[in-house]
Amino acid sequence: MIYHQKKYNSGLSVSGVLGYLNLSRSGYIHYRNRRGKSSTQAKRKEEIKKKISQIHSHSKEIYGAPKIREELCKQENG
Repeated sequence: MIYHQKKYNSGLSVSGVLGYLNLSRSGYIHYRNRRGKSSTQAKRKEEIKKKISQIHSHSKEIYGAPKIREELCKQENG
């Protein structure tokens, strides 16, 4: 890790760059901690995409958006 820091050290500090970009340090830390984590909404969208793909495949790729929506509603309601 130390080798990595020495090799790629450009002489810029995080505080200096954040100041130049007019960004808060706390905002940056919040962003850094959030990175790579999927939000609930993102997980839900991914789940729906998989269901849409399955419905489309099972219909031999015939169903369009209206039929796929109908099937999704049927699955959600039981």
